[in-house]
Amino acid sequence: MRVSVSILLTVLSMITISDLTVLHINISEKVSIDGSVPKIERAIRLNAKEGRYFARLGQEYMVLTNEEMLKEATERDDNKIRVYLSSAIQATSYARDLMKNDITVVESLAQIYENSGVYLLEGLNSAEEEYKRALELEPNNPNFYIRLGQIKIKMASAKEKTEDKKKLVEESRDYFQKALDVRNNSDAGFYNLSTAYEALGQLDEAIDNMTKAVSVQRNNINYVFNLARLYQARGKNDDNKIAESLFKQILGVNNKEINTHFNLGLLYEKTDRKSEAIDKYNKVIELLPDGSDTTKNQLEKMISNIKKGVENTPENLGLNQQNSESDNTEESSQVTNPGEETQAPVQPQE
Repeated sequence: MRVSVSILLTVLSMITISDLTVLHINISEKVSIDGSVPKIERAIRLNAKEGRYFARLGQEYMVLTNEEMLKEATERDDNKIRVYLSSAIQATSYARDLMKNDITVVESLAQIYENSGVYLLEGLNSAEEEYKRALELEPNNPNFYIRLGQIKIKMASAKEKTEDKKKLVEESRDYFQKALDVRNNSDAGFYNLSTAYEALGQLDEAIDNMTKAVSVQRNNINYVFNLARLYQARGKNDDNKIAESLFKQILGVNNKEINTHFNLGLLYEKTDRKSEAIDKYNKVIELLPDGSDTTKNQLEKMISNIKKGVENTPENLGLNQQNSESDNTEESSQVTNPGEETQAPVQPQE
């Protein structure tokens, strides 16, 4: 009996030490590959059956991934990102195996896979599998249907054949509809369903669903902007007037919203209000951040074309359209967007 008690006390001691190790990391100042990570690995060696430790290790590697991805392109180390992502996946996979019914861990692994698609070939397929696993645990969670639909959209963007793209977008549309079947007032469901219909060239349905998204979240500028853009793209009857009104509504809240000024300029140019279009393009130039020389030159050429009576088309602007990802690309996306695009960091588990 004494031997059994001794063994039990030893085991409990090791578990306590491992918990204290993780607790110490909770109050540490910074995640680091040579600081917090080795401490969690030590806790795992002391108690390799505790899924929380593996989950925490996965979080640490995701923080490191984010930090590396947020660096300037000249300083970013893609190899480190791949290593950190692989380590995050491995650790979180262990956590999921140890905590099979923990929805937070399953969702975290799905998110890691989803955001790893740029660096890991199996990323999106694995993310799809994990979100389906999450649905088994929470079948009435609309967010999982939305994530599955978004994955299908990402898959579609990587396809070359139009029929392959269409099939995947149709699958995404069905997932977004399922999200709304579960929660019929989901603004994210309406928004994403609208984007799917737009990709399929069904602008009436796209406008209808974006309108519903706005009705749920009236202060969401992104929804209002996209609703205006859709009216602008359709261009029937009073669509341009509605689009103009919506763009002005956004500028009434934020007069520095650069993409709204740009799209309003496109609308003015299309409706033969040349001086107003020039004013908007000049406003965009004024708002451009430092280092946007290429975009500035393009806008100046657009202004010059208007003054010469030359229509601003991608061909006239010398733009390469090889990046077009759908057959129904609207005018506003054919011209280089003045807003600077940045690569979104992977979200760590909260």
